[in-house]
Amino acid sequence: MVIDLTRDSSSEDELNYHIGKEIQTAPQPAQDERLALLQRFTRPRPRPSSSSSSTVPECSRRSASTDGVASSDGQPNHPSAVVVPSASESSSDAGIKKRRLSPANSVDKPNGTAQFPHHHGLSSFYHVEGNNKPLAYQPKREISRNNALIKPPSTRYRPSRLRNSQRSDSNSRDLMSLYLQKLSQIQGPRVHLNIHPSDASKIDFNFEFINGYKLQDGVELTDVGFHAGCSCEGSCSFSDCGHLSKEEHSEDRIVPYQLAGDGKIVLRRDFLKRKAMTYECSPLCSCMPGCWNQVVQKGRTVELEIFQTGIRGFGLRSRQNIQTGQYVDKYLGEVITRREADAREDATPANAASYLFNLDFFESEDGEDNYVVDGKRYGSITRFMNHSCNPNCRMFPVAQYEAEKKVFDLAFFAIKDIPAGTELTFDYCPTDRQESSGEVDPDAVKCLCGERNCRGELWPNQRKTMQSEID
Repeated sequence: MVIDLTRDSSSEDELNYHIGKEIQTAPQPAQDERLALLQRFTRPRPRPSSSSSSTVPECSRRSASTDGVASSDGQPNHPSAVVVPSASESSSDAGIKKRRLSPANSVDKPNGTAQFPHHHGLSSFYHVEGNNKPLAYQPKREISRNNALIKPPSTRYRPSRLRNSQRSDSNSRDLMSLYLQKLSQIQGPRVHLNIHPSDASKIDFNFEFINGYKLQDGVELTDVGFHAGCSCEGSCSFSDCGHLSKEEHSEDRIVPYQLAGDGKIVLRRDFLKRKAMTYECSPLCSCMPGCWNQVVQKGRTVELEIFQTGIRGFGLRSRQNIQTGQYVDKYLGEVITRREADAREDATPANAASYLFNLDFFESEDGEDNYVVDGKRYGSITRFMNHSCNPNCRMFPVAQYEAEKKVFDLAFFAIKDIPAGTELTFDYCPTDRQESSGEVDPDAVKCLCGERNCRGELWPNQRKTMQSEID
């Protein structure tokens, strides 16, 4: 049987099929049926460049024995293929047909069986004859491990402390940069961060700066219909402004502010010893804007700086001189109910810092508890003000409406001249002032102010809520 595996023939009629004698070992299909199957699967593909009929040279034609026909040595022959080249094949096509079956491929093996031809009719990727490509996997080399030499590295690895410190400093600078972005959200003059980069990891990044109270569940303000303002035209009068409260058993108005020599409006010196509410003009007043009686509403006027104090953690100081009676800033935070404040205190460790302030200037008339300001998670820059038994600042209650009895501002004013660079402090528990007796409750929160009149403790652990000096 002669099969053109390369499909170079231009005509199917020139193929000669020699059907041998059948092997009577199993039923075989009829000869016509086998011929049809053979023609179907070996039909040559016409060559578009060849129009003449192909001739098969006699020297290249070789027939193979059919199934069941024995060879000259008595062994059965297996069918082999013969390549039929085209007569019109040019010299350039000879390179493409370089893998056609040669007569040597059909030479019988010494054991008497015919060798299967190397040509398999696939693309040049599967070239098997004369393949000089290197093996995909090189043969394994025998290596004596006892005699193997390991080449030392060109540079010796030495852990460098300097590199680790540089990496740590880089991380610390990144933390400081992130915290400066938080500080930029504070309204007013710039707040500086003057700490060592190694202390940046000690800053509480869970704290968020706010510019006003954050009212939480259960906190209700007085209806705005009860708010009122003064009827002064232009600047408010010290004697006739209806927004100023009156002295007890007198018709005189309480005037909290005065004009300092440098043009700043500060608290009056006699008012620094008072424990009274300061009422400022509100947006409902006809004197707005430009009224002298709106110091706290205008906001902070000095640049502040966070710095490391040592054993007392971070502190707050001013880069400018602050004179007596000058406004510093407000204490802000979450306004919560008394019940919520007690629950937060119970969940706080015994010696942990407390940021709770009572809004208890007015006694509740309906028996309800007063509200509390919690500056632990939200607040202002005054959160960094430390305690001192000899403070240079004091907290004053400031309100805009007489009808608002439960929510008002907690404003810090300087009670003495404070040079630039001096730490700003206030008394966390002003109502508990007493001279140091030398005996300190071991369970109380210790005071670290270091002043001569230090009381030795801040507050007992039973109640850590700080008080404003308003009683």
